[in-house]
Amino acid sequence: MNSFIGRLSSLAFFLFFVWVSAFADGLPWQPSGNEGNILLMSDIHFDPYADPSLAKKLAAAPVERWESILETSNLKAFCPYGKDTNYPLFKSTMREVAALGPYDYALVSGDFISHQFKDNFKQKVGGDDKAYQAFVLKTVVFVTREVQKAIGNAPAYFCLGNNDSDYDDYGGLIPDSPFLPTLAQEWATVAKDPQAVKDFSQGGYCVVPHPTLPNHEIVILNDVFWSYKYDPYWAFKEGHKFGPDGPQEKAELKWLAQVLADAKARGEKVTLLTHMPPGLHGRNASEHPNRTKPQKTFYTADYLWPFLNILASDRDLVDAEFCGHTHLDDFRVVQDRGGKPVFFTHICPAVSPIHNNNPGFQVMLYDKTNGTLEDMATYYVPLPENPKVVAAAMPSWQLEYSFRDAYGYKAYDFESLKALAQAIENDPVVRQKYIDFAAQESKDDPPVNGDTWRFFSCAHLNLDPDSYKGCE
Repeated sequence: MNSFIGRLSSLAFFLFFVWVSAFADGLPWQPSGNEGNILLMSDIHFDPYADPSLAKKLAAAPVERWESILETSNLKAFCPYGKDTNYPLFKSTMREVAALGPYDYALVSGDFISHQFKDNFKQKVGGDDKAYQAFVLKTVVFVTREVQKAIGNAPAYFCLGNNDSDYDDYGGLIPDSPFLPTLAQEWATVAKDPQAVKDFSQGGYCVVPHPTLPNHEIVILNDVFWSYKYDPYWAFKEGHKFGPDGPQEKAELKWLAQVLADAKARGEKVTLLTHMPPGLHGRNASEHPNRTKPQKTFYTADYLWPFLNILASDRDLVDAEFCGHTHLDDFRVVQDRGGKPVFFTHICPAVSPIHNNNPGFQVMLYDKTNGTLEDMATYYVPLPENPKVVAAAMPSWQLEYSFRDAYGYKAYDFESLKALAQAIENDPVVRQKYIDFAAQESKDDPPVNGDTWRFFSCAHLNLDPDSYKGCE
């Protein structure tokens, strides 16, 4: 009997040790009764081809069987720098997300599937266009269901990224495809609102009520339409390349203007969820430093300025924009020519390490009474520099920093980010923190470094090529 009790005590100690270890890098705050946590994720880029032996099995199976199929893989190590998220990394990420909960809600800003998705399908699965479309849809459904499972009953808000197309990267929408209508019913925060289902099914954008703040809405945009890389299905079919200006692209801007006008009439506030940030493409500028040419903006000029002008006309309406796409921990500060605030953009880091960043996600602390973002914590896993490290030696997730502790600001808001942008320009200590945090402490040639930082820093306050050139 005593030996049994001893073994039981040992087991209890072991389970306690495991529990403590799992939460050793927990949240740096304890929410009060008026506070809550928001999960922020982006650019998961799950790669179902990472284990080529399973690709055809996944394509043939319903999405409900994907987890059991993926668990049979002999691939146990995380993907290395320069690759998209494999199942071991994705599973680890979801476990860490679950461990840090509970959350009031989650904002996930797109790019659920891996790069070169179509080429890999042809090489490793094969099949016609309908088979490809089905595989894309199942992959997005699998990823978003796993996110929802990790956060329990908390509502998750998803938007589409440029990779999230059942035609091709930046390929937009296929007429009469089941892709958007299926996701409109799959994603619970959209499915429960008939008008949101209708809007999302037509264009991949919608407006839904905020889950905790009264008189507040979340506007989910499909800004892939506005990208300078956008090559829609119909343009490919008609032999065009780049720069299309079809009715669907302009319809979203008109829809957004009406949504904001309606919210203003009702006295409501709005939060934006997009995939891309407005303004300059810092990494593109750092890689193509030809100063005689205007640097690229994520949106074409035909859409950047209307988008900003729509928002500037209702500067007290939009509290914040959340997005991803750059794979970096970053931000934008949108102000008018007189320096008055319009809104700010928070750019969430990527789970995928394909751009030589460490995988990361974030949690924000907010005030439920007024929506103020009080702090932000970034979590990351430092990938081994040697890609041959075995699964047993894979590193653990860590708290990288909290915004308040690292920078000293009491809120994550327009004024704090404007001050931070200026400090990065002028204070070497703050600048080094920004460089380290941008790619989550990556040691594998990250895009932001001591030589390139200003290409990214100039984009914080300068959203058009002319002002950006003046900053450089």
